[in-house]
Amino acid sequence: DASWAATGEREIERLRELRHATQEMVSRHVSLFKRILPDAVRQVAEMAIPGETFSAHLHRCRASLREADLPGCVFGHAGQNGLVIVLMPTTAEEYRRGETALRTWAATVGGNRGDIVGPHGIGRIKRELYLACAAARDVEIRCREKVQFDPHHLLNPGAAIDCHPR
Repeated sequence: DASWAATGEREIERLRELRHATQEMVSRHVSLFKRILPDAVRQVAEMAIPGETFSAHLHRCRASLREADLPGCVFGHAGQNGLVIVLMPTTAEEYRRGETALRTWAATVGGNRGDIVGPHGIGRIKRELYLACAAARDVEIRCREKVQFDPHHLLNPGAAIDCHPR
């Protein structure tokens, strides 16, 4: 009852429409919430833990959201075992608790050799979450990879992995 699997082109299109509508709803919520807290940013984390079953992952994400007593939603893709927790605070206090919850989740996921972000990147806003999730060794490895492909440090200065020499 809580899942939706596509079996044809029309259903695949409906899933895409739902995905885009969900993101639009979240963006609208953030825009409205900025009236309360102008510096607010989208509070979202895509989390994955290697070896964890999708149902266990879904249960953990939903339980985490309930335990944090924060308004939000969980959605994602079973095929990649990637779930997104989107927080939708309505007060400044909920927003602050959301920031704490995101850091806690990042540390938990990182401690289980998982990742807090999807392959699309995390940018500057989630740098702190990435570092809370990643083990120092992982940052070092990813920094070496970035330097290999960007030896002159031209791409994404100040992004999640800042490998620029000081």
